[in-house]
Amino acid sequence: MKLLQNKSTREIGCLVCSFGKTPEKITVVEYIDGRRGSKVWYYNSLAELNEEWEDYKEPKTHWMIDTSVLEPVREIAGMPYEIDKEIGNWFDTKEEAERAVEKLKAWKRLKDKGFRPKMWEWEYIYDDNISGELIIKAHIDDATDSDGKYTKDLDICFGGEE
Repeated sequence: MKLLQNKSTREIGCLVCSFGKTPEKITVVEYIDGRRGSKVWYYNSLAELNEEWEDYKEPKTHWMIDTSVLEPVREIAGMPYEIDKEIGNWFDTKEEAERAVEKLKAWKRLKDKGFRPKMWEWEYIYDDNISGELIIKAHIDDATDSDGKYTKDLDICFGGEE
């Protein structure tokens, strides 16, 4: 079974071989949730069919942060909205989305304690290739870290995951 997708309406159709006494037509039948629907389209040539239809590609799923549901991350079929791409709310796996939620929570905890970057500078490393590290100096209102919470949150937000 060959599935097609209408270029303008995005409807899914099934290419059907039909032979009869009348001149052969290329037939596409509506396809909904694994069943044939009631709509039928007829074409006289492949060129005419190709003007309106293209190969159907199974939508890729991705994960996103969604605070409107009980679980903070959920799986979405199809392509993400452009705004989700722009703000980075588009993840290939559930684990990546859950890590992003943890980073946002850690950032909020740091922000609530008065964390704010004060300055940044490059530290250059001269080896076979000149490379650099970005050093960010920050201020935090409550600088005591006896229980290691700030260090843990800083590692979650900025730590070396790679």
